[in-house]
Amino acid sequence: MSIEVKRFRLSVWRPAPVTRNLMLIPAGPAGSQSGLKHSEFDFHEQMYAWEPREDVWLSLREAEDQRKLRQLLVEAFSPDVPPDQRPISKLADALEAISEIVKAEGKSDWADNEETVEASGDETINFRSHGMLALHNHLSWVYETFRAMPGASLMIR
Repeated sequence: MSIEVKRFRLSVWRPAPVTRNLMLIPAGPAGSQSGLKHSEFDFHEQMYAWEPREDVWLSLREAEDQRKLRQLLVEAFSPDVPPDQRPISKLADALEAISEIVKAEGKSDWADNEETVEASGDETINFRSHGMLALHNHLSWVYETFRAMPGASLMIR
């Protein structure tokens, strides 16, 4: 029996500089009435992507904390949300929530990783990590690095 791990995927996007003229022709019976808009910010390019090897939620002890963080991260930065509603600055709320969880006694802990290293002989040792602390550190870097970039948006799946 295998356990499905929901992978965490983060990507940072910015409005793409259009180097040539493009025309968007709506398809379907509605034609130009399809609700598509034209602006310089309709096309975005990916600037950065990160997919950790391990389950970032593994170190959480309480389901309520996981639900809250999924709402602040996965739902708030979903691909279904328009880019202008998922700016990098919105990440500050999630960083504060993660910080509170990591600092609170008994809400998160170190966990074994899938990754192992061979020791002497036939012995293997599992690496341990603190998924929430690692996530906080990486999201803090993303926040500090990209928050001043005009039009930058975050997508998390």
